[in-house]
Amino acid sequence: MDKIKRNKRKKRNRLIPILCAVLGGLIIICIGMLVVDRNVKDKPVAEKKQEQKEQNVDEIASYEIDTDYCKLYFPESWKDQIEVKYTDEAGYKAEFYGLAEGKEETHLFDVCFNSDDGYLLGCLKNDDEIINISIDMKEVEFDDTWTQEEIDQIYAMQEDMNFLMASLSKNENYIEQ
Repeated sequence: MDKIKRNKRKKRNRLIPILCAVLGGLIIICIGMLVVDRNVKDKPVAEKKQEQKEQNVDEIASYEIDTDYCKLYFPESWKDQIEVKYTDEAGYKAEFYGLAEGKEETHLFDVCFNSDDGYLLGCLKNDDEIINISIDMKEVEFDDTWTQEEIDQIYAMQEDMNFLMASLSKNENYIEQ
């Protein structure tokens, strides 16, 4: 009987390291699959963000928007979905509105000249005059009729205000704050 018990223990003792190795290998494979799956899902977004960071303002197709003081530039991709209105209330402003099909225009932001509104970006030095330039971001509200795609589109237009701010340096007389 002792001999049979010893043989069973020997077999069990040999199986334990093999089972541990197999289980360890399975755990490593599962973790690896999760990491790879996560990286594959995140890769396009991460690559797109990196490409946007690497692109120079001059490399992105843009169109000119004339104001009384300087030219502003906005990505060409939004040309048909952005409307710019000009006002002289509390300083001169270029008001940017996003257009989504079937929806009312959405006020995105204002580029303000000689105004106390918004965040000061810099100034233009024209002859003996210094003109402050600021940006006033608008809070956008949506109701239930908006689809997620339309909401994302409006937010993307609003985010490209960063492109506009970066492109101000195309004006020779612009001095960044």
